[in-house]
Amino acid sequence: MAALTSPEPLWSAAPLDEAAISIAGNWENVSGLTVHVELSAETTVMCSYSIQATASGMADPGGSFLTHTAQNGLAVDVLGARLTVDGVPYRASGSHVSPLAALERSARQLRGYIFLRLSAGKHNAAVQWKKWGTRVASWRNAPGHLDGYASGRSLSCVAHFDEAAFVQPLAPTRITTSGSWQNIPGLQLQFPVEKDKEFVFSFLLHVRPESAPGADGE
Repeated sequence: MAALTSPEPLWSAAPLDEAAISIAGNWENVSGLTVHVELSAETTVMCSYSIQATASGMADPGGSFLTHTAQNGLAVDVLGARLTVDGVPYRASGSHVSPLAALERSARQLRGYIFLRLSAGKHNAAVQWKKWGTRVASWRNAPGHLDGYASGRSLSCVAHFDEAAFVQPLAPTRITTSGSWQNIPGLQLQFPVEKDKEFVFSFLLHVRPESAPGADGE
């Protein structure tokens, strides 16, 4: 959750080549999603990423992801992503997806960002992804898919905000009550405003059900 004004400058990467991951169990850098940041002074930096990923399932006539990717009520085929800065991974930037379709292909989107206070000098930011499970043969990002506007991946970093306030809690939380709005623990923010300014407010929240859907998607 963040409030910010007037970011500059911008470093970004949006490669057009294809990227894929097929081996489970290891964090790997996503091809092309690395940027080199150079700061003239200590400042707050925000890095954000987005990856459209398609799961390719094993050939299984009559089967589907929904009937094979659940174990003890939870998905076992998962694709995760995270940001690293200067080689250090940050949990608050993590995201994950599972295939949810009654077909052998399922498209999902990974998104995340991190706010950091970085020293003057050169820094490297990169996106990594990791595959869990065996039913998904590979996860793939193909910016040239269809007419070239149906998929993509990007990483961007901005710095030198006039003001920036943020919270990035790591504690788990859940909601079990239907029909009413509830505050999310840790996602409250207070900040002073000394004069009229334009602000951008944003939040990002990754959630998952505690039981997997059945074969009919319910």
